Amino acid sequence: MRIARENLMTTSTLESVSARRQMGSAVGSMALCVAMLIAAEFMPVSLLTPIAEDLQAT
Repeated sequence: MRIARENLMTTSTLESVSARRQMGSAVGSMALCVAMLIAAEFMPVSLLTPIAEDLQAT
């Protein structure tokens, strides 16, 4: 009975480490996607002034 209990604890520990790693990867990928979307949204606005200067427009 003691051996089964130790195996159960080892299995649950390994599963929790794996689940924690997966959640960390998911959070990291979501943060990267949000950063890319925000950058893509602000990039055209930040380029309007240089484009207008090149076109000699106000």
